[in-house]
Amino acid sequence: MINNTLNFQIEGVDGDLKLEYGAFSQKLYQNGTEVKRKGTKYQVKNDQGNLEELKIVKGLDYRHKAEFRGNKIFLEEKLTVLQYIMGFIPYGLIFVGGFIGALVGIFGSSVIFGYIRKENSILKQIILAIVVSAICTVVYFALASSFLSLFPRR
Repeated sequence: MINNTLNFQIEGVDGDLKLEYGAFSQKLYQNGTEVKRKGTKYQVKNDQGNLEELKIVKGLDYRHKAEFRGNKIFLEEKLTVLQYIMGFIPYGLIFVGGFIGALVGIFGSSVIFGYIRKENSILKQIILAIVVSAICTVVYFALASSFLSLFPRR
């Protein structure tokens, strides 16, 4: 699975923070030690050594955002319009595939956006978006066909 790493600092939080995330996982480290997670919230040490709540969420624009002491800090740059279009191609399965299409489309988009954030070459990004979208379509049809075969028409 494609995993990305974000290294960042937040004013008022002790030391360096590192966020590792993939399509379905997310881990936060403070000064090299994993911070326990409750939902989207983490208990991090502030600059006085006390525990405070830090919330990290991924928005609809697939950017991670940290919320600390009421301040919202975007951890990633906004993508270009072309990159968003490439990333949202698998979402088309939602409209033709219902629930199964939604699952496959969201997973495909997560993979594409993860790769786009790592790769600078626009050509490689386009190729990956096309390949992942094609794989998602094949997987959708395979799952849908399997599901339909479980309930034959009479």
